[in-house]
Amino acid sequence: MLVGCGGATADPEPSISISEPPPTSETPTTATALALGDPASPTASVKASVLDYRPSFDRSAGKRHAAVLVRMCSSGIQVGESFGFSPDSWLLRTAGGHDYEAFRPSDAPGVVLPALNGERPGAGVCVEGWVYFKVRAETETPEAVLVDDGGDLAVWELREP
Repeated sequence: MLVGCGGATADPEPSISISEPPPTSETPTTATALALGDPASPTASVKASVLDYRPSFDRSAGKRHAAVLVRMCSSGIQVGESFGFSPDSWLLRTAGGHDYEAFRPSDAPGVVLPALNGERPGAGVCVEGWVYFKVRAETETPEAVLVDDGGDLAVWELREP
């Protein structure tokens, strides 16, 4: 309270109170990686899952060709949705945050498993195929990441067999 010369008191300054909003169930949380076989619905018209992981070493070249078996299902085509079913929608990510992009299997020696063909099926149809990656031989078991132009859609933890 301030006292002036005439004995009158000035209005007290308003106090400012800052409080945190109460937590809600909509508060975002850090997502954990899915396990092999767990489905994810990254968009309204797509369901995806990673079913298997196969590392293959080429010790002479210090390289590893790794592959993940994916299943992608379409519940219909959404207007304005640009998400594709191609291998380009997948990455392998190391614990250090290094991303390896998929490559076409004609480049891989000894590839005998059918590759994901990239065609989007009609509503209610699923496709399965292998997505291939070239990684350094010393790379620890990575994560499989489904991505689009906006970033990560879903992440699966991979365990070596």
